[in-house]
Amino acid sequence: MTQSFNVQVIDYEKQIPAKIELSSKTGEPIQTITIPGEKWKNAHGMYSLYNVKMPETYQKWEKDTFTIKVYNAAGEALSDYTVEKAIDGKALEIAFPHYTEYDSYGGYVRLLFDFSDKTEPAQPEGEIADGEWYGTATWGRYYPDRGPNVVKVTVKDGVITNAESIKYTDDTKYLYTGGENILKKAVGLSDLSILSKALTEKKGDAFDAVSGATETAKGHLSAMENALAKAKQYSLDQKDQQIAWMEFKVKPALTAKFNMPLDLSQTELTLHMTDGKEKTVPFNQLQEYDIVTNYQNGDTITKQTEGMKNDRLLVKFTHELSQTTIPVSIAFFDEVKQKSPTHILVTMQDEKTQKIPLEENKFRYRLETEGSIKAMAIYDNDKKLADGVFEDGYNSWKFALKGVAVGDDYTGWKFENYFVDLDTSADTSAVASFTLDASLVPKKYAVGEAFQLDNLNISLKTEKGSSQRLNGWAECRNRGFAASVENGHRFTAKEVGKQTITISVGDHQQTFQVEVKDYASQIPAKVELYDSAKDTLLKTITVEDREWKKDNGCVTKKGIELPDTYKGWKSDTFKVKVYNSENELIQDEVYKVGLDYYKEALEIDFPNYKEYYGKGGYLKMYFSFQKTTEGPTEEPNATAEGSAKVGEFGYDAKVTVIYNKKTKEIVSVTDNGTEAGGNDSFWKKAAAMFEKFKGKTAKDIDGIDAVASATVSSEAIKGAVKEALGEETETTEEATETAEGSKTVGSFGYNAKVTVTYNKKTGEIVSVTDNGTEAGGSDSFWQKAAAMFEKFKGKTAKDIDGIDAVASATVSSEAIKGAVKEALSSKSGEVSEPKVTAADLRTNLLFAATENALLNISAPEGADVFYTTDGSDPKGDDASKKKLNQPTLSLNGNGNDADETISLKLAAQKDGKWSKVLEIPLTFVKIPPLDTGTKVYTGQAECKGNEGKPYTVKVRVTTVNGRIALLEDNGTEIPGTIDESFWLGGDVMGPSGMPEKLKGKTLEEVLKARTTPSEKEEEKVDAISGATLSSDAVKYAVIDALRSKPIREGTGEIAPPTFQST
Repeated sequence: MTQSFNVQVIDYEKQIPAKIELSSKTGEPIQTITIPGEKWKNAHGMYSLYNVKMPETYQKWEKDTFTIKVYNAAGEALSDYTVEKAIDGKALEIAFPHYTEYDSYGGYVRLLFDFSDKTEPAQPEGEIADGEWYGTATWGRYYPDRGPNVVKVTVKDGVITNAESIKYTDDTKYLYTGGENILKKAVGLSDLSILSKALTEKKGDAFDAVSGATETAKGHLSAMENALAKAKQYSLDQKDQQIAWMEFKVKPALTAKFNMPLDLSQTELTLHMTDGKEKTVPFNQLQEYDIVTNYQNGDTITKQTEGMKNDRLLVKFTHELSQTTIPVSIAFFDEVKQKSPTHILVTMQDEKTQKIPLEENKFRYRLETEGSIKAMAIYDNDKKLADGVFEDGYNSWKFALKGVAVGDDYTGWKFENYFVDLDTSADTSAVASFTLDASLVPKKYAVGEAFQLDNLNISLKTEKGSSQRLNGWAECRNRGFAASVENGHRFTAKEVGKQTITISVGDHQQTFQVEVKDYASQIPAKVELYDSAKDTLLKTITVEDREWKKDNGCVTKKGIELPDTYKGWKSDTFKVKVYNSENELIQDEVYKVGLDYYKEALEIDFPNYKEYYGKGGYLKMYFSFQKTTEGPTEEPNATAEGSAKVGEFGYDAKVTVIYNKKTKEIVSVTDNGTEAGGNDSFWKKAAAMFEKFKGKTAKDIDGIDAVASATVSSEAIKGAVKEALGEETETTEEATETAEGSKTVGSFGYNAKVTVTYNKKTGEIVSVTDNGTEAGGSDSFWQKAAAMFEKFKGKTAKDIDGIDAVASATVSSEAIKGAVKEALSSKSGEVSEPKVTAADLRTNLLFAATENALLNISAPEGADVFYTTDGSDPKGDDASKKKLNQPTLSLNGNGNDADETISLKLAAQKDGKWSKVLEIPLTFVKIPPLDTGTKVYTGQAECKGNEGKPYTVKVRVTTVNGRIALLEDNGTEIPGTIDESFWLGGDVMGPSGMPEKLKGKTLEEVLKARTTPSEKEEEKVDAISGATLSSDAVKYAVIDALRSKPIREGTGEIAPPTFQST
């Protein structure tokens, strides 16, 4: 089976004009213009030729005055071009719209005529005049949207002595700083064609100097070429060019309507004059400075306007004397007239009806009712548009107008969907029937685990016929429902197997099933390895419970030593006996013994142990062989593992050390999975160190010589070996204790889980280890953060906040610190604060004022949680204090009249002790009605970043009729290469990035957008895969923008834009 797709290959060389013949309509030759190929490429397909001599008789020429023939370098006639007047009628422009090698708008040749009595060849180029020349690029990666780069070129004795960037509009300098090297390469040159050729052919010193940033370099090169063109022009005419360079102070409106006059009137330019002065010039004074536009203010713009591409028009402001042009891209939209339905008709079972009048800017309504509703329908006056559909899970009726005809005078409905939410709380009549929604109730439990009924939802019908929805067990219980197994009940070994849960009210009942497994009895704690033939015990292997949980039931044991007589072992050479933690023999039908996949290890599979994985768990045992007597022996050697950071190279040296327990001499050192990445060659050299440790003890290590050319890696290996020996050989009689803690890792959707061993007397931490953290898609950051564990040794609880986070894993590092603090506090008798997260895991607790804030609350086991929303103390005796009866809390504001912030205060109480008070601000954002016209906003939000270097995401948002039509980056600067790679590699603000994800959304819909950095796909459906942190920051920057006052607005209702891929 095969699949295919098409690509297009364009031979741009054949489209490049090399010769243009101008003739009269009667065929008489007038002028022949030759265009050198290098000059065309240097101008990036936008070539202007000045002082083209023409007879005086053609002074009143029009675009159709001449017969024009164009040929390429092979002498082939070209036909794919158009002819227009340009630069306020001063230039004949021959445009090549499909020549898109440099610019998506195509290329052109502009001829500016000089009229005299006779025809002469085109004026030759002048020499390069000395001085400082400001060049404005005619090409750049973001030329239409961000404008051109500007450089200052210093010329002395006809050659460039210096070039520097004045205005930079390309990607963030931090990442593409190499592109500026092209400026240095220009020093000493008078002709830049050698640099252009190097970049085009991708070879040579100039190309090597800007490798990785060639597009950025081309933008700088284009600006330098413009600077030299000015210098050459000055050498010919000695005219003061007046303007050195210019830029927009205020751009024209970036959105406009088709078939309406083009409005450039709000434009203001800042002119940087050749005498060093600056002038701010409004649009109505531009002609005084000879600045013209390629489209005139007031022109009626249609879809057929020349230059229109994907409903965008590139308007250029040009000062011909200084050869300076700056562009602005304007998006055009169709005018639209939307219609709103008039009412919704509600029909009860008794055939009584009532109307719900509809407002123009509202799509969700609330209906207080009792009794059964037979039907609902939405109307436009007397015409029924659509029947309503009851959505049981929301206790709401939905009306879909997509595809419903709206009439010839309108372009669409105001809203595609309308909703009526039912409020039947006044109906307290008995339950007539109900259905269970147990989709969020856990169905699998281990012995000792608590039954979780908190998220059970019920849809019911009352005896009066009302539909009601109960969310959470607390609401169900308050309505009179009971469960055959109490919420919070801990399952026992007697309940192993399928358990039927019955939910009942009155004479009605429904059931669902859960499964209880006794995983603890299946977990291997000890394995006895026997010689099958002799039935003699060879080895006893222990498996710690903590080790089993950390590896999620998939444990590998290495270096299990056996006599060398077993080197040729097979799976039937041995038999095993497996015991659980109660020293009970696990029956052999529970597990299978055989070779692992690679036939290198003895593997004991536990196919029914599915606490972590559907395929079960396993214990793999790798053997090593020693010359010794057969049979049971006391193990003379011990194995330890160690790691150490390899300088600043971003990886850890990891080793396994086998040493003699009696003499402490090292038997062997081997690699333990070091991942050196791009430094692999140095690591392989350094691995020669391993042999040097044999026979040495810990005190000898510092004297071992490093491997030449791999000194840093060698020293890291020595450090890792010392750490391994330190962990295993240092013994203490001090009493220690173990505690466990966990902490949510920012908004990444998982918890950091740790086990902390500490000295009970001094409180000093002995070790911190992973306790089964499941980081999912964030595993690479978690593995980096795990380097934190070593930093806790010898510290006490008061020292933890001062421990530095691991670079590039700041969020995970802070979570580890929080988990360690929680572990220590759990043993000190302190009660930890409750934890609060949004149920949909949104990272900022901002909610639309039209919705409820649904929160998940967690607290230490056995603790009660109390809360207030009026600012009072939840630990006090105030009547406003409420007890939380379920793990979810639903809060709302006081309406949609204004923004409102509620201070939620929570505290946990256990055994008479209180936690600290946790104060959480919840903000309900006012949702304005959808209005008409175009508005432009700016906003920003902080992004934590992946490198411990927060940065500010800045956006510019254009809305049309209250919905996002255009989302643009507004100068975001990324401080580090890793975050830069996420921002650019994920194309966060590219055409298929967040602008596409949020296009068409209202403020209310953006607030609900799912951009949470998480391993769960449903939590990040509106984010860019692989760049969720920055995507989430873009969301909140857009919210910040839409909550602010617009920086520009226009009236009138216009259609939203349509976007096409290019």
